[in-house]
Amino acid sequence: MTERTIVFIGTYTSAKNSKSQGIYIHELDASTGSLSLKGACDAQEPSYLALNKAQTHLYAVNEFASYEGASSGAVSAFEFNGKSLELKFLNSKPSGGSYPCHILLDADGKYAFVSNYGGGSLSVFPVNSDGSLADCCHFIQHEGKGSDPKRQEGPHTHSTCFDTSNQRLFALDLGLDSLIAYTFDSNGNRLSLDPKALYDAAPGSGPRHCEFSANGKFCYCANELNSTISAFSYDSDSGRLSLIGTYPSPSSSFGAGYADIHTFPSGNFLYVSDRKSNSIICYHIEENTGMLAFSCAFPSGGKTPRSFAIDPSGNFLVVANQDSDCLASFNIDKESGSLAKLGEYYSPAPACVKICLLSV
Repeated sequence: MTERTIVFIGTYTSAKNSKSQGIYIHELDASTGSLSLKGACDAQEPSYLALNKAQTHLYAVNEFASYEGASSGAVSAFEFNGKSLELKFLNSKPSGGSYPCHILLDADGKYAFVSNYGGGSLSVFPVNSDGSLADCCHFIQHEGKGSDPKRQEGPHTHSTCFDTSNQRLFALDLGLDSLIAYTFDSNGNRLSLDPKALYDAAPGSGPRHCEFSANGKFCYCANELNSTISAFSYDSDSGRLSLIGTYPSPSSSFGAGYADIHTFPSGNFLYVSDRKSNSIICYHIEENTGMLAFSCAFPSGGKTPRSFAIDPSGNFLVVANQDSDCLASFNIDKESGSLAKLGEYYSPAPACVKICLLSV
């Protein structure tokens, strides 16, 4: 049996001057970190992707303002052939709100959770036995507004994240400055608001993406509008997030910019992409307290690093530089967390990176 590291790239197909076909499939060389294009699949505005744990199906949001005559984007399902590295389109469903920008599967791959940025809503889709998507089974509309009249005139659900128990789902609403907690009943197909676990972030911060530490004790949130990271301790019983500290961007380029955020597999380091300074910023995580200490900032290898991912081995990091039509690969020093650039690769309007290890 051979192992292959596969890199999926979601893109913007209608961006200015975009030549994107849709979803691209690359292979990452486990010895050199180089990328080689293996194929592409037609899709419209597949700006964010999710792969099931069995690595047999891929899901994408289609970031539209309208779909089938309604104010809605779409969400699409694909079957993935790990031997031929080909994607086969299965079906699409209306997302329930405009400009869906994030999709997440539960740990069992039975449900897909879609964040509708423009509509400020959250939709839940059951996954059929063949991997296709059933109709939306639960829809939640967020209400309210934030302190920034330009970016927070209403709710803007940007992403969702499960805690490590897969029992509680947090919806990050950039427009409301909130991390909204829900419990999920997979038997009843319902999300239930957990008001005791709601966290109101600093006004004007704009929570965008978050990730829990591997041990489930800490959570780290990238705030887009003020380019800060919020570090939390997490009580899995009550679902409460307690702020440990807020860490501003070390860059001299102020303004909205933070995008993606990921912890290193060992839990020692935290990385965040900063689109304002075109960099990947590394922090050291203090094991016992979860506090962060700034380590280094590294040029992302292009403009507007919207997304990045760390390969399962922890050896490499791949960045999608949206506005320079390129991917950049880096070697990760496992002792210091520092990055060493390995190469740049053409990729039209890349918006999302997902990496998996296939055994074929």
